[in-house]
Amino acid sequence: MTEMDKQLLAERVRSVLPDQNVTHRPMFGNIGFMLNGNLLCGASKKGLMIRTDPAREADILKSPHVTPVRMSERKMPGFLRVAPDGLASDADLEHWIGLAMDYVGQLPEKVKK
Repeated sequence: MTEMDKQLLAERVRSVLPDQNVTHRPMFGNIGFMLNGNLLCGASKKGLMIRTDPAREADILKSPHVTPVRMSERKMPGFLRVAPDGLASDADLEHWIGLAMDYVGQLPEKVKK
């Protein structure tokens, strides 16, 4: 996936997300999407990073094209990456964003300091 593909993925994500309570900003060279101040998902050259319930992670990892997110060598619980092949259709993208919305939508609003 190229830089242009990352931008196209970000546009696809924007089209699926509600307008209310969602913001986006550059994060670690990617485009992060926040729901009520909490990281929801991110568009990158590697695909879509989603935030999910860590208790459901093992089941979600059984899906094709899904891998854990690692920062350096450390695994980030509850953060998963869906490779571009797993995002081919709008229905695929909506499914993954829906999983993230289900979890992050339950988190308390994060207040800026």
